[in-house]
Amino acid sequence: MVDSITTFPRGIVLSTVFVALAVLAATLAQMGRLSRFEKYRYVGARDTMKVYDCDDEDQFAVLEARVLGEGLLEANLLQVFGPDTLPEARNRGFRLS
Repeated sequence: MVDSITTFPRGIVLSTVFVALAVLAATLAQMGRLSRFEKYRYVGARDTMKVYDCDDEDQFAVLEARVLGEGLLEANLLQVFGPDTLPEARNRGFRLS
């Protein structure tokens, strides 16, 4: 077995690792986040008082469909929480969808 660190110059190995990490970060940033709320995991809908976990693909798909179909963003019916936790959402009267 060939050790890639000893056969390739160190700079090439490190730059390859950084590129791979950058691609992974960009992919994760595109997954499961609404454009205005990309820093928040939990997003609540005020009309139903339900909170959606954007890291859960099924819940995010439901939230995204509601935002696009029902215009929740334009109607100012979305809410995020600080701190961005499920207990804080529950404290404000929201329940998990």
